[in-house]
Amino acid sequence: RPGRKYWIQLDRAAGKAQIESENQSVFEILRFLHGSTEGVPNSRYMTAWGLYTEVTTWFVLFAVGSGVVLWAQRARNRRLALGILIGCTVISLAFMGYLYFIG
Repeated sequence: RPGRKYWIQLDRAAGKAQIESENQSVFEILRFLHGSTEGVPNSRYMTAWGLYTEVTTWFVLFAVGSGVVLWAQRARNRRLALGILIGCTVISLAFMGYLYFIG
């Protein structure tokens, strides 16, 4: 799951398993969600998936940024654009906090 890293040690003779987990940083979570190319070993499409996620992430960021800037240039919509930008930022940070603390 995003936000946690697991280590599993199995002792078949004793019939026991020891599981340890560790929280990951927000940047490691984002890297996993937006560019997880190590998820499926020996897959011929994983390099294309990494490129696809990189291109689409940058395109979405550009589209959102330019859309907000163009929208904010209209004087009557400036407050609404700023409110939407702040709202989206708060929602994004809340989602990252959820992944980090609750996962």
